[in-house]
Amino acid sequence: MKTKSLLKSCVLISVLMPAVSPALTPAPTTFPKLLGMQIGAANYDNVSYQQQMAQFDVVILSFPNNWSTPTFTVRAVVQALKALNPNILVGQYSILDAAHNNGLDPDISNTLNANNWWLKDESGAQLQKISDVNNWNINYTAWTQFDANGNQYPQWYAQRTYNNFFSLVPELDIWYFDDVTQKPSNLVADWKQQGASQFNTDIDVQTAHYNAHAAEWSAAQLLAPNLIQMGSNVDNDLSIPQWNGKLGAAYLEGIMGLNWSIENSAGWVAMMQRYYNTVNNTVAPHIIGFNVQNDPTNYSFFRYAYASCLMNNGYFSFTDPTVGYSSIAWFDEYNVKLGTAIDTPPRVDTLQVVKRHFQNGMVIVNPTTSTVNVPVESGYSHFVGQQDPVTNDGSAVNGSITMPAKSGIVLIQNH
Repeated sequence: MKTKSLLKSCVLISVLMPAVSPALTPAPTTFPKLLGMQIGAANYDNVSYQQQMAQFDVVILSFPNNWSTPTFTVRAVVQALKALNPNILVGQYSILDAAHNNGLDPDISNTLNANNWWLKDESGAQLQKISDVNNWNINYTAWTQFDANGNQYPQWYAQRTYNNFFSLVPELDIWYFDDVTQKPSNLVADWKQQGASQFNTDIDVQTAHYNAHAAEWSAAQLLAPNLIQMGSNVDNDLSIPQWNGKLGAAYLEGIMGLNWSIENSAGWVAMMQRYYNTVNNTVAPHIIGFNVQNDPTNYSFFRYAYASCLMNNGYFSFTDPTVGYSSIAWFDEYNVKLGTAIDTPPRVDTLQVVKRHFQNGMVIVNPTTSTVNVPVESGYSHFVGQQDPVTNDGSAVNGSITMPAKSGIVLIQNH
């Protein structure tokens, strides 16, 4: 009876709810491709901030429920961004596995309370995810009860997100799903609601986790079939069978620059393989956010990370970790219009210098721990930059370029 009720509910959703208008703008084929993860401070009514965000090809926002100011609604902000940049793709953030329980989102907390959908330990105590923001974990698995409409939390939350954002703002292009991770965040919890603990490494718990995220995406697809679905997958490449080929976009959060970044923990080759595999495990339009985090005045690191991203077709995303996702760093290299890629993504299965040619330039990355003298064919120069004029000095490259360890460079083609 429960299964039939759930299927009936999904059918009703698909019939009764209007589809969101399709994202008519195709993903850009020219480089650079830039993504702004702006889910921090929601000062989206700031016109100067809107102008900065509109420089990106993709921007992910996180509007609180019922957000508005005297001058802007959610829809007005999205429309303003598109007026500034008609080609921009705009997304709205959502998260399945946690919620506030302090009155900020009473519809969520009341529903979780009514249906016993909070995640608890074996004693029945709620499990907290991030104590400083009163974030509590949710039991989003199929072991929980169904509500009066035949839904469990993934379907209910998808409907709620659609009703509160995507149905009201047809100009939105991307539905962003956070915490698409290999395992649930809590090491131990009573997922099965049996008064006993299960580990997040248990196969049945992991399978329930995979199925729950897939169930949310399926419900979202019924509600908004034309939206691009993007998952934040810090620790996997979406090769999990339930997830492979399901999403059109993914966000590789902190893939470089932090202590836990894969480039630091496992090396450049492993990082690039994660990047390449994620591209292959998504469906069109394959929007992959390549997020790195560091001091924005560390131009050497920036070039190393930026060049690494440009070896494939991802969207570069830079975050200053001291301010998180609340500010925008802009680099001289962003203004170098490389045009279309001439070369397909190069092989990155060994630690060696790689190049990629573009319509208007070339990008080189040296991921090794040694300085390398790299041959460069004639016709290339450094561009003239303001941030690091010693490197970007406008000089011609005569036959070769010296690349320090873990470095990258953007060269322009002479015309």
